Amino acid sequence: MNWILLFTKKVKWKKMMKVLLWIPDTVVIVLLFILFPCNNHTQATTCPLLCECLQDYYVYCDDQGITPDMLKRMAEKIPRQARYIDLSQNKLNTVPTEIFEHFSKVHHLNLAVNQIKELTPGLFSNLTSLIKLNLQANLLSQLKSNLLSGLSELEELHLECNYIETIGNDSFSGLLNLKRLYLFKNNVGMIYQNSFRGLQSLHILDASNNAIFQISDYSFLDLRHLTTLQLNSNQIDSIAMFTFAGLDKLEELFLDGNRISELKPESLSTFGKSLRILSLNDNEIFLIKPNTFTKLPKLRKLFLNTNLLSEFQLETFKGVDNLREIHIRKNKFEYLPKNILMGANHIYYADFSDNLISSINTDAFANFRESVRYLFLQNNRLKELHAGMFRRMVYLRELNVSENRISVIKENVFQTLRNLRILNLSGNKLTHITPSDLIGAKSLEKLYLHSNPLESFHGFRFSNQESFTFVTMNLTLSDISPFSMTISWPFKGGTQIYWTMTGICLNRSSSCAFREQSTYFPAFKTSIYIDKLQPSSLYYVCVNPVFLSSHAQVVQCLHVRTPINSYKPFVQTTAAQVVNYSPTRITLSLVTYLLIIFIIYSS
Repeated sequence: MNWILLFTKKVKWKKMMKVLLWIPDTVVIVLLFILFPCNNHTQATTCPLLCECLQDYYVYCDDQGITPDMLKRMAEKIPRQARYIDLSQNKLNTVPTEIFEHFSKVHHLNLAVNQIKELTPGLFSNLTSLIKLNLQANLLSQLKSNLLSGLSELEELHLECNYIETIGNDSFSGLLNLKRLYLFKNNVGMIYQNSFRGLQSLHILDASNNAIFQISDYSFLDLRHLTTLQLNSNQIDSIAMFTFAGLDKLEELFLDGNRISELKPESLSTFGKSLRILSLNDNEIFLIKPNTFTKLPKLRKLFLNTNLLSEFQLETFKGVDNLREIHIRKNKFEYLPKNILMGANHIYYADFSDNLISSINTDAFANFRESVRYLFLQNNRLKELHAGMFRRMVYLRELNVSENRISVIKENVFQTLRNLRILNLSGNKLTHITPSDLIGAKSLEKLYLHSNPLESFHGFRFSNQESFTFVTMNLTLSDISPFSMTISWPFKGGTQIYWTMTGICLNRSSSCAFREQSTYFPAFKTSIYIDKLQPSSLYYVCVNPVFLSSHAQVVQCLHVRTPINSYKPFVQTTAAQVVNYSPTRITLSLVTYLLIIFIIYSS
């Protein structure tokens, strides 16, 4: 190093540059690293052999097969000023008590994905600066009292994916600053009154995917700052009056995937007035009593999907004037009566899909018809759309009535839907669509009509004066054989200048005559004949118009499988085939032939 420095001082820079021009690039790079070493990622002064230590602050010992005995020997070489220690994915079945005696500056300790079965109370008491502790994916079965005492600065604790069955009284005592606690995917069966005592700063508690069947009254009393509580995928069958007492600042409650069958006013009466999201999907709810949501004035999103509801009683939604979204998919509704959501007057998003609805009262949506933007009624049993059903929904943007049994659209159904952008009528029984069926929907951009037996789609010009930008329809299969097909389409007229046809063979094997084929044909065509196909093959065919004065896209497609070739032509035996006969069979044939000739001449 000294001779390099002496060289750089005595030799003038201009002469040095001339010298460098004759030195290979690799040598120059090595010299630069020697003269100007990079100190951004300097190695620690001491570091265990199996670890990587950066700047004395970050110690990575993950996935090294470390055992408790090895950890004891390594501990002395871990830098005392370390801020981050990663011991995850090792073979630790216990953690020696003296390991963390000298690491008061550690902020993040990662012990995830080990085989730890038990933790000694006070093990982490010297980690007074610890902010995040990760113990996920171990073999812990219980949390003892005062287990984490001394961690007054801890903000985030991960205990998910263990085998924890019980949470002892005061298991989290001393964690005065804890904000996020993750307990999901364990085997917790009961939550006791003092299970979470002392967690006065907790904001998020995730106890989902456990086996919780009972929650004692006032179990969450100390959680005054809790904003999100996740209890989904448990075995809770009822909510007592004081189950959630004390949760004055709770904003989100998730109870999906439980066994709750009934909701009463007292079940939700002890919440504060901050609850915004209530999720009760995948339960067994068949009854919601009147005034159940009255004390939830700030509720904005309510999820009731996949339950057993068939009706709402009067005043069920009284007092929820701020409710914006309601999700009632996969229930047992057959009829939507007048003002079905009376009290919820500002609904923005309503989902009634996947029910058994066959009839809708003219005033079913009367109380929120001027606020609703998105209305979903797909996969029900509607047979027609009648006038007044969507009356005065002037701000509706998307309407989905696909996968019903609709064969009739009566006059003026969409008369007042002047802001409607998306209309989905696919999967129904419509045979004819004309512009008069869509009168009033002046802003319609996307119209989905595929999976209907459409015979005609007349009167749509697709010029710049129309708002349409995207329409889907089905092609009609007029004739098919193992080697050819004839396809027609319902869209006729318009301002198209020509048609494009694209055919794709979807066979997994390479038996197709073509994988993809495209062609163009004149605008006056209303059908096309496609040949050179393979028997028993699956094809995806699209015929789309190209317009001169519009950017609209009309997609007309069809999946079709060609039949098996049942025609078996007569095949005459050739000399080559005779060669394949056995010698014995050939000999017998010659003897028979000669015998016949002998008999004929003898006679």
